[in-house]
Amino acid sequence: MSRRCALLAWALLALLALGAAQKTEAPACCGPIVPRSEWRALASECIQPLSLPVRYVVVSHTAGSTCDSPPSCQQQARNVQSYHIRTLEWCDVGYNFLIGEDGLVYEGRGWNIKGDHSGPTWNPMSIGITFMGNYM
Repeated sequence: MSRRCALLAWALLALLALGAAQKTEAPACCGPIVPRSEWRALASECIQPLSLPVRYVVVSHTAGSTCDSPPSCQQQARNVQSYHIRTLEWCDVGYNFLIGEDGLVYEGRGWNIKGDHSGPTWNPMSIGITFMGNYM
């Protein structure tokens, strides 16, 4: 199985646990999630809560640069956040979680804040998970 397929499989398995997620914690089966403080995210100005449990998961890619090590993926997460805040004028990075080719999951808006990843119809009822890179 290729590395990309393995990452996708891990992400999809983790998604199965979403229904069991607590309001403030990740499900135990999801493994470690790199917190915002570790990738040095800017402070979020988002306040709109996500209604849990969500019914859908939206999986996407950033269509930007890939990363293959924790330092490069932390930088890429900051780049995505900067683009979303400064260019798109969103309150934070649009995704709830970002996945790097280093095999790690990076906290975006997390489990409890509504994302800006798929439009006004789907955002309130879904978690947004994105792969950092362009997979077209």
